[in-house]
Amino acid sequence: SDPAPRFTATSRFLTYNGPSYRNTFAATTTGSTNEVATYTFANLTPGAQYRVSATWGPQFIGATNAPFTISGGTSGPQTVLMNQEQRPDDYVADGMAWEDLGGIYTVGATGALTVSLTNTGANEYVFADAVRVQPLQPVSSLVVRDATNRTLSAGSPFSFGRTQVGSPVTQTFSV
Repeated sequence: SDPAPRFTATSRFLTYNGPSYRNTFAATTTGSTNEVATYTFANLTPGAQYRVSATWGPQFIGATNAPFTISGGTSGPQTVLMNQEQRPDDYVADGMAWEDLGGIYTVGATGALTVSLTNTGANEYVFADAVRVQPLQPVSSLVVRDATNRTLSAGSPFSFGRTQVGSPVTQTFSV
Protein backbone atom coordinates (compact mmCIF):
# COMPACT_ATOMS: atom_id res chain seq x y z
CA SER A 1 0.00 0.00 0.00
CA ASP A 2 1.01 3.61 -0.32
CA PRO A 3 2.94 5.24 2.50
CA ALA A 4 1.01 8.15 4.02
CA PRO A 5 2.49 11.54 3.17
CA ARG A 6 2.98 14.54 5.41
CA PHE A 7 1.17 17.52 3.85
CA THR A 8 2.12 21.16 4.42
CA ALA A 9 1.11 24.31 2.60
CA THR A 10 1.91 28.00 2.79
CA SER A 11 -0.74 30.35 4.17
CA ARG A 12 -2.41 31.34 0.90
CA PHE A 13 -3.27 27.76 0.02
CA LEU A 14 -6.81 27.74 1.39
CA THR A 15 -8.66 24.54 2.29
CA TYR A 16 -12.06 23.76 0.77
CA ASN A 17 -14.62 21.00 1.17
CA GLY A 18 -15.96 19.44 -1.99
CA PRO A 19 -15.58 16.64 -4.50
CA SER A 20 -12.04 15.43 -4.02
CA TYR A 21 -10.02 12.56 -2.51
CA ARG A 22 -11.26 12.58 1.13
CA ASN A 23 -13.56 15.56 0.47
CA THR A 24 -11.04 18.35 1.12
CA PHE A 25 -8.50 20.07 -1.09
CA ALA A 26 -6.31 23.17 -1.01
CA ALA A 27 -6.15 25.84 -3.72
CA THR A 28 -4.39 29.10 -4.41
CA THR A 29 -4.37 31.59 -7.25
CA THR A 30 -1.55 33.05 -9.27
CA GLY A 31 0.01 36.09 -7.73
CA SER A 32 3.09 37.89 -6.62
CA THR A 33 3.75 35.52 -3.71
CA ASN A 34 5.29 32.08 -4.11
CA GLU A 35 2.81 29.65 -2.56
CA VAL A 36 3.76 25.98 -2.15
CA ALA A 37 1.90 22.80 -1.16
CA THR A 38 4.23 19.93 -0.25
CA TYR A 39 3.67 16.20 0.18
CA THR A 40 6.57 14.38 1.86
CA PHE A 41 6.82 10.59 1.67
CA ALA A 42 9.43 9.36 4.18
CA ASN A 43 10.73 5.89 5.02
CA LEU A 44 10.88 4.76 1.39
CA THR A 45 13.49 2.25 0.28
CA PRO A 46 16.62 3.94 -1.12
CA GLY A 47 17.28 2.67 -4.64
CA ALA A 48 13.73 1.40 -5.08
CA GLN A 49 11.53 2.66 -7.91
CA TYR A 50 8.18 4.37 -7.37
CA ARG A 51 5.29 5.60 -9.50
CA VAL A 52 4.21 9.11 -8.43
CA SER A 53 0.67 10.29 -9.22
CA ALA A 54 -1.72 13.09 -8.29
CA THR A 55 -5.44 13.67 -8.41
CA TRP A 56 -7.58 16.79 -8.53
CA GLY A 57 -11.11 17.72 -9.45
CA PRO A 58 -11.02 19.36 -12.88
CA GLN A 59 -11.82 23.06 -12.68
CA PHE A 60 -12.54 25.55 -15.44
CA ILE A 61 -10.37 27.96 -13.46
CA GLY A 62 -7.56 25.40 -13.04
CA ALA A 63 -4.08 26.08 -14.34
CA THR A 64 -3.22 24.46 -17.64
CA ASN A 65 0.43 24.48 -16.50
CA ALA A 66 0.32 23.54 -12.78
CA PRO A 67 3.99 22.86 -11.86
CA PHE A 68 4.56 19.72 -9.77
CA THR A 69 8.19 19.14 -8.72
CA ILE A 70 9.33 15.72 -7.52
CA SER A 71 12.51 15.79 -5.36
CA GLY A 72 14.53 13.14 -3.57
CA GLY A 73 15.06 10.92 -6.58
CA THR A 74 18.46 9.92 -7.90
CA SER A 75 17.94 12.08 -11.04
CA GLY A 76 17.53 15.30 -9.07
CA PRO A 77 14.38 17.46 -8.99
CA GLN A 78 11.99 16.87 -11.90
CA THR A 79 9.20 19.35 -12.74
CA VAL A 80 6.16 18.33 -14.77
CA LEU A 81 3.34 20.65 -15.86
CA MET A 82 -0.21 19.36 -15.45
CA ASN A 83 -3.43 20.68 -16.96
CA GLN A 84 -5.82 20.97 -14.01
CA GLU A 85 -8.71 21.90 -16.31
CA GLN A 86 -8.65 18.26 -17.41
CA ARG A 87 -9.63 15.23 -15.34
CA PRO A 88 -6.74 12.88 -14.40
CA ASP A 89 -7.02 9.78 -16.57
CA ASP A 90 -4.00 7.47 -16.23
CA TYR A 91 -5.68 5.00 -13.83
CA VAL A 92 -8.35 4.68 -11.12
CA ALA A 93 -7.60 3.70 -7.51
CA ASP A 94 -9.46 4.29 -4.24
CA GLY A 95 -12.44 5.59 -6.22
CA MET A 96 -10.43 8.43 -7.81
CA ALA A 97 -8.81 9.02 -11.18
CA TRP A 98 -5.04 9.64 -10.97
CA GLU A 99 -2.50 11.24 -13.29
CA ASP A 100 1.13 10.08 -13.33
CA LEU A 101 3.61 12.87 -12.63
CA GLY A 102 6.28 12.05 -15.16
CA GLY A 103 8.01 8.70 -15.26
CA ILE A 104 9.41 6.31 -12.69
CA TYR A 105 11.37 7.79 -9.78
CA THR A 106 14.27 6.01 -8.07
CA VAL A 107 14.54 7.03 -4.41
CA GLY A 108 17.84 8.56 -3.33
CA ALA A 109 19.87 7.92 -0.19
CA THR A 110 17.52 9.98 2.03
CA GLY A 111 14.71 7.43 1.60
CA ALA A 112 12.19 10.20 0.90
CA LEU A 113 10.35 11.69 -2.06
CA THR A 114 8.84 15.15 -1.92
CA VAL A 115 6.18 16.44 -4.31
CA SER A 116 5.67 20.20 -4.38
CA LEU A 117 3.00 22.17 -6.21
CA THR A 118 3.48 25.90 -6.59
CA ASN A 119 1.60 28.80 -8.13
CA THR A 120 4.83 30.27 -9.53
CA GLY A 121 4.44 30.43 -13.29
CA ALA A 122 0.93 28.96 -13.19
CA ASN A 123 -1.65 30.70 -15.39
CA GLU A 124 -4.68 30.06 -13.12
CA TYR A 125 -5.55 28.50 -9.76
CA VAL A 126 -3.59 25.40 -8.69
CA PHE A 127 -5.31 22.61 -6.75
CA ALA A 128 -3.56 20.41 -4.19
CA ASP A 129 -5.87 17.44 -3.65
CA ALA A 130 -3.84 14.25 -3.16
CA VAL A 131 -0.56 12.62 -4.20
CA ARG A 132 0.37 8.96 -3.96
CA VAL A 133 3.52 6.92 -4.49
CA GLN A 134 3.45 3.24 -5.37
CA PRO A 135 6.45 0.92 -5.17
CA LEU A 136 7.22 -0.86 -8.45
CA GLN A 137 8.55 -4.39 -8.72
CA PRO A 138 11.71 -4.76 -10.79
CA VAL A 139 11.03 -6.36 -14.18
CA SER A 140 13.90 -8.77 -13.56
CA SER A 141 11.63 -10.70 -11.17
CA LEU A 142 9.26 -11.58 -14.03
CA VAL A 143 9.44 -15.24 -15.16
CA VAL A 144 7.77 -16.43 -18.38
CA ARG A 145 7.28 -20.16 -19.06
CA ASP A 146 5.92 -21.90 -22.13
CA ALA A 147 3.43 -24.82 -22.12
CA THR A 148 6.25 -27.32 -21.48
CA ASN A 149 7.32 -25.31 -18.39
CA ARG A 150 10.50 -24.12 -20.16
CA THR A 151 11.67 -20.70 -18.85
CA LEU A 152 11.99 -18.10 -21.59
CA SER A 153 14.87 -15.65 -21.25
CA ALA A 154 14.49 -11.94 -21.97
CA GLY A 155 15.11 -11.35 -25.67
CA SER A 156 15.37 -15.05 -26.53
CA PRO A 157 13.53 -16.31 -29.62
CA PHE A 158 10.55 -18.61 -29.41
CA SER A 159 9.51 -20.89 -32.25
CA PHE A 160 5.84 -21.44 -32.96
CA GLY A 161 6.78 -24.44 -35.12
CA ARG A 162 5.65 -25.09 -38.69
CA THR A 163 2.13 -24.92 -40.03
CA GLN A 164 0.25 -24.36 -43.25
CA VAL A 165 -0.38 -20.75 -44.26
CA GLY A 166 -3.77 -19.71 -42.89
CA SER A 167 -3.83 -22.43 -40.19
CA PRO A 168 -4.02 -21.17 -36.60
CA VAL A 169 -1.27 -21.87 -34.09
CA THR A 170 -1.99 -21.79 -30.36
CA GLN A 171 0.62 -21.52 -27.59
CA THR A 172 0.10 -21.01 -23.87
CA PHE A 173 2.46 -18.97 -21.70
CA SER A 174 2.37 -18.43 -17.95
CA VAL A 175 3.77 -15.41 -16.17
